[in-house]
Amino acid sequence: MEQDRKDLLDIILNDSSNSKCFDCKSSNSFPKYISINNGIFLCEKCARVHLEFANKSISNIIKNHLNNLNIIQLKLLSNAGNAKLHEFIDLNYPKLNYLTPQLLYKTNALEYYRKYVY
Repeated sequence: MEQDRKDLLDIILNDSSNSKCFDCKSSNSFPKYISINNGIFLCEKCARVHLEFANKSISNIIKNHLNNLNIIQLKLLSNAGNAKLHEFIDLNYPKLNYLTPQLLYKTNALEYYRKYVY
């Protein structure tokens, strides 16, 4: 079980796209927050935008303490991550790249993605 955690953490941390904020692309420091149901990493400023969503099913923000995440959360992040969501949008819904986060995460496409990765 502990080896599984280590393997999942390695996958998550070795994905360089996870070292930038998904929304603003800032790479000033490793993102301090995770939108766990979207499987993405966010900076503090962008996480505040996500916290304004009234419904946690749109974006459930948690502090980025990877060592405290359970195995299910780690599996989600290893299967998702910033690169996978960017790829999903770019391949299937490129026009979504022009939406603000306030609109993007409320789309049917992102609702589908959340169900797909969970």
